[in-house]
Amino acid sequence: MRLYIACDNDRAGLDAGLALATGAISQGIAARLLVPDKKDFNDDLKSLGMASLVQRLGSHLWRDDQSILLPRLRLTAESARP
Repeated sequence: MRLYIACDNDRAGLDAGLALATGAISQGIAARLLVPDKKDFNDDLKSLGMASLVQRLGSHLWRDDQSILLPRLRLTAESARP
């Protein structure tokens, strides 16, 4: 079992993400933090655009999750276009 934790890139967000990851790991669940470049993922989305954000997030996924999750992220990105 794996858990991806999206957290804000500030002290409170990182502390909360680390606490959640520590709890998950103690229960035998693999955990990975996803941290935005800017303060939060909405700021990243506005500055990078959807396609670049999806590409960036994809590089942080476990390799065997990439083939499952990246196509779904790309479909979501395409359906969100105006």
